[in-house]
Amino acid sequence: MGSYRSQYQSYYSSLVNNKHSTNRRTNYYPKSNSVQNSNSKLLKRLLRDLVGVFCLLSIILFCKLVKLPWTIEFYRYCKFMVDYSYDYNEIYTNITSLNMEQISETINNYIETIKSGITGESTIKDTIGNSFVEPVKGKIIRPYGDSVDNVTNKKTFHYGIDIEVPVDTEIKSCADGTVKYLGENEEYGKYIIIDHGLGVETKYANLKEMKVEVGKSVKAGEVIATSGSDSEFETPHLHFELIYMADNKDPQEYLKFSSES
Repeated sequence: MGSYRSQYQSYYSSLVNNKHSTNRRTNYYPKSNSVQNSNSKLLKRLLRDLVGVFCLLSIILFCKLVKLPWTIEFYRYCKFMVDYSYDYNEIYTNITSLNMEQISETINNYIETIKSGITGESTIKDTIGNSFVEPVKGKIIRPYGDSVDNVTNKKTFHYGIDIEVPVDTEIKSCADGTVKYLGENEEYGKYIIIDHGLGVETKYANLKEMKVEVGKSVKAGEVIATSGSDSEFETPHLHFELIYMADNKDPQEYLKFSSES
């Protein structure tokens, strides 16, 4: 029994030793390769940067030594760029003050124009402008975009337009569509959302009485509600939103309103 135990201990010791020696080998070589790869990448990057600097200096020296009109102008420009003192605060302010929504809108309009040119179909802006009617006639007292909240006096973004109308004025659907949602909350009061297809929806808010139901088909100019009053806003009005592909758009850029005539 003692002989068997000693043989087992010897066998177990040999396994442990083999495992340690294997670990030492596997841990050693990858580490060495990792260090070599890191050094190689650093060296390649350094060489690349040095070559770039050398090429740039060569071009500048060539432009300084070879007196041609374009080389003189290029050298002057390079010297100006090096010596010029940039106002980085002004650059940062200009970048941060960019209206990204307006830029996005411009890009989308450009894409729509290209798409229209390829397919021969009208752009969504032309489709809405030609087939949609205003929901109610009245003066636009609050436009789409940045504005100051009447209650908090804080700058907010207004996702639609407010049209001044007396209480109980009939509100009409802008175009053919299907009533998608009826709702009520503190921000909008009673409101209706109509789906017109092609990714276009309209929202009518600050209502007194809603005269349609969810799922009902409506025609352009059909009365869907009457206007109400807003306790936080002195002037009775309709809040109207135009939504395309889940993004709010400026209704005045798509529809023609009588108050603009």
